[in-house]
Amino acid sequence: MDTRNRNFDVLVIGGGISGAASAAALAQAGYNVALVEQRDFAAATSGRTSRLQYFGLSWLEGFQDLPQILKRPGAFLRALHQARLSLKGRSQFLRRAPHRLTPLEFFIPEAPDVGLSLGKLKLAMRMMQGLDPFGAGVQWRVASAEEASRFPTETGRAAQRRGIVYTDYQYAWPEAVVLDRVAELRAAGGVALNHTSVTALAPSGTGWTVSLSTRRAGVPDVLHARAVVNCAGIWADALAQGIGVPKLAAGEKGSNLCVRLPDAYLGRGMQGVSEYGDPFYVIPWGELHYLGPIEAKTDDERAAYDTPTDSEVRRLLAEARRQMPGLDPSEIEALFVWSGTRPRSRDRNGTPSGKLRVLGPGRTGQRHYFAVTAGLLMLQVELGRRVLDAVCADLGTPNARRSVPPGLRGERPGVPDAAAVARMVREGAMELDDVMFRRTALGWGADMGVGSVDGVASAMAAELGWSPADTRERVASYRANLAKTFRFGRLGAPDGYDGQGPAQPHI
Repeated sequence: MDTRNRNFDVLVIGGGISGAASAAALAQAGYNVALVEQRDFAAATSGRTSRLQYFGLSWLEGFQDLPQILKRPGAFLRALHQARLSLKGRSQFLRRAPHRLTPLEFFIPEAPDVGLSLGKLKLAMRMMQGLDPFGAGVQWRVASAEEASRFPTETGRAAQRRGIVYTDYQYAWPEAVVLDRVAELRAAGGVALNHTSVTALAPSGTGWTVSLSTRRAGVPDVLHARAVVNCAGIWADALAQGIGVPKLAAGEKGSNLCVRLPDAYLGRGMQGVSEYGDPFYVIPWGELHYLGPIEAKTDDERAAYDTPTDSEVRRLLAEARRQMPGLDPSEIEALFVWSGTRPRSRDRNGTPSGKLRVLGPGRTGQRHYFAVTAGLLMLQVELGRRVLDAVCADLGTPNARRSVPPGLRGERPGVPDAAAVARMVREGAMELDDVMFRRTALGWGADMGVGSVDGVASAMAAELGWSPADTRERVASYRANLAKTFRFGRLGAPDGYDGQGPAQPHI
């Protein structure tokens, strides 16, 4: 970054999908934009998403019968609106970045015990088709008993369940989607700074004075911006302490289990209901599957932690057995778990909501200050548009747009060579996680990158000047984090497990 460039139209804080999509939209509209992230881009919530560009059927849950609709007509209309928004987001993503999406087939069994018959499933799918004028289409069919038996959740059941099969899409590597938007921001002339923290915000006569603490060279200690967009998610309130902004953020934690199933089930998924009555999925993921989520309501402080608890791990392992009773436990190889916290916006009465919202000065109480606390990766295009509209209404329309091809590619999967690692370091990678999870997908493989981390570490050491001792320590830290944060190699072991003895690789 040029140290002379201290003045911006808009400063966007938070390098997840909300911040990256907002900053890219603002820069392409012609604003002078800076994006700052205290860790690495997509290092938190955006890297722990469902990975589904979901078409929105679950918004209709709770409205299986006409009496339920008549009892809450306003809620039903809002559910239809959210489902339509999901369909719109899916079509926008497919047009912008089809290379990031993979079509998958899901089976939904009927569940008469909760009022979900085959007839109602068919009606719901037709309703979704009617809500979708955007181009992607809703593809579904009634599954025969023979076809249903080929899904892992139906194998070996005494009585085959009827149901439907529908096609949905997966962004298998969400960090790359975020980095694509960062690449678009930079291509439009914006500045993107990771490993840079905001230490203070202060309103000034012309906007905001922002103090920074950074690990990156050439970044000034203070920036000035006409407007601030706080996209820090569950950390938004902590960032805004001391400037008079009311409490806006809440969190909802979700945990998922990654497993390897027999090859016969590759590419086949299921949408169902957990033992606790919540939506539950068995989702294909390349050569693997993941199951979840197990959800936990959290307060703001607890929401910041992304490590699964013993209770959450036990529930996931038990749910895996419950959802796939026809498979022998030895056929379900449990690999690792992950947790993430979905950001939520608080209504004026303090109630958390997952609706997509851009909170402007009327809600934040500060001039030229905006907050996004419930952004979703699958609605990234809509989110960018809404932030742009809000900022334009506040600052006025910028002078000239900057054209950038949609879907501009950032990172790509695979083991990087030395030249690729050098480029990643130049663009901001400073830690092993920055490369292993975000600039490659190595950390999300079955071995979580253990087989390739030494080579990546050596290449980074050559660029960053790590000593041999530093390099060994960073590799050891990477492995320790896998065991702690993802329970890799120790699924089923309690929190106090010392790492000795054999792993528990199967359910």
